[in-house]
Amino acid sequence: MFPNSVQASMVLYDEFAHARLRRDGNPTPSPITSAHENEVFEGSENPILYFRTYQLELDCSFDLKSYPFDFQFCRLEVIKFKSGFISQ
Repeated sequence: MFPNSVQASMVLYDEFAHARLRRDGNPTPSPITSAHENEVFEGSENPILYFRTYQLELDCSFDLKSYPFDFQFCRLEVIKFKSGFISQ
């Protein structure tokens, strides 16, 4: 769960997910007196992006009697699941 995200988003982190920092703002360097050369990026200027890969097998029926001179469509509906209920 990301409590500081919009709507306190909950995500699953496994082998199909990854996160990346998009550096839009400039870093603040560590003080000259520090033994470590760190850079701090302000969170409000540098969002963390979350990506997830899904792999599904879909079942669609096609009428191929006019193939290849027609069009066939397979509908895929994507809905967002949020906090115990489905939001479309």
